[in-house]
Amino acid sequence: WLSYTLYTVEATNLPDNNTMLFTLPLVTFGLFRYLYLLNNSEQAEAPEQLIIRDLPLVISIVGWVAVSTLVLLLNS
Repeated sequence: WLSYTLYTVEATNLPDNNTMLFTLPLVTFGLFRYLYLLNNSEQAEAPEQLIIRDLPLVISIVGWVAVSTLVLLLNS
């Protein structure tokens, strides 16, 4: 989480106005949701199945792609 935050602020290939920080809540939710599923699911042996079958996690991934694309296109 901290690494992604620093990346969105310090990366030279991202917009200078730090608008990639708008993706931070989605990444934070996705990370903690995935950790929750790993610890509380019987399907932990197949993490790719956890990602595909969990609707909140899929929504956070799709949201991250959408927000990231929007931020990068509007700031190019």
